[in-house]
Amino acid sequence: MPTSSRRPLLVLLACAVLALAACGSDGGGATPAEASGSLRVLDATVDAPANPKVAAMRLVVDNGTATDDLLVGASSPDAESVTIHRSEVDSAGRAVMVEAPAVPIAARSTVRFDPGGLHVMLTGLRRTLEVGDTVPVTLRFRHAGAFKRTVKADSRTVNVEVRVFFGKPGTEMDPDTDAGGKVLEDEARKSLATRDVVVYSGHSGPFYGFALANWRKTSEGDLDDADMRVIDMPSDKYQVILAEGCDTYQIGEAFKENPKKAGKNVDIITTTSFSNASTPAAVQDFISALIARDTTNRLRPQPVSTLLTKLDSESWGFTTMYGMHGIDDG
Repeated sequence: MPTSSRRPLLVLLACAVLALAACGSDGGGATPAEASGSLRVLDATVDAPANPKVAAMRLVVDNGTATDDLLVGASSPDAESVTIHRSEVDSAGRAVMVEAPAVPIAARSTVRFDPGGLHVMLTGLRRTLEVGDTVPVTLRFRHAGAFKRTVKADSRTVNVEVRVFFGKPGTEMDPDTDAGGKVLEDEARKSLATRDVVVYSGHSGPFYGFALANWRKTSEGDLDDADMRVIDMPSDKYQVILAEGCDTYQIGEAFKENPKKAGKNVDIITTTSFSNASTPAAVQDFISALIARDTTNRLRPQPVSTLLTKLDSESWGFTTMYGMHGIDDG
């Protein structure tokens, strides 16, 4: 296989931060590479790998916005890890690769990623790549905006917007630091105040709510049950919350008792035992059920009972017992 061959990539953009996903309904539809408006990913290809387990990805990030951004990570289902590196020359004159935890993308600028400079490495390839293959890769930006889609629901057009937040060491949302924990908690509070659907997946437990940061290293980023009872939430907007973590039942009661809700306009899916938050399966099932479409591409969400059964089946090795608070509200 000639080393000059390159493979096309399907690049999916998402903005960053771990443990919390928020969905809203403001904004229009866009293709994945246009999800951030005028921040674009162009000419994404990967050289035919000499090593069947490692490949280098070339791309161009064009930030046409007036806002500085930050590329904070990448991932792909076809690789065990995707990392950003910078080629440098050390003090001994040797060419070395140094991992770059985050890459600034200045406003009105273009940053090129090529072997020999900044580049993206796909390590631990899970399949043999052939010329012409499509490789899905997700790039995570700090400010790039939401992933957007437009769907039809009972002859109406619904704009679906998904924002993903997670902590990453070495960035402003470092979950091991007080400062990073505060940023993560702030994003969670803003999501609960404005979004239609909020999903949390991570460490949790009775009476201490969402551990948005690393609870072993910082006391910040802890959105506990007491906070949820008084946190700002819209009184006139119906919301759905998935609390995917261990023993989150009390969280459901906390949100229902919030005076902005007064037991109404909110449904919460929680657990009554340990859950397997190390896998994204529960979150994927929840979102799939929420935006399920029929053969004519119309929105046809699944019944709650079907979703809860599916969620329980994903907790292999656990007896999680998912349930929904508020489903019997009048």
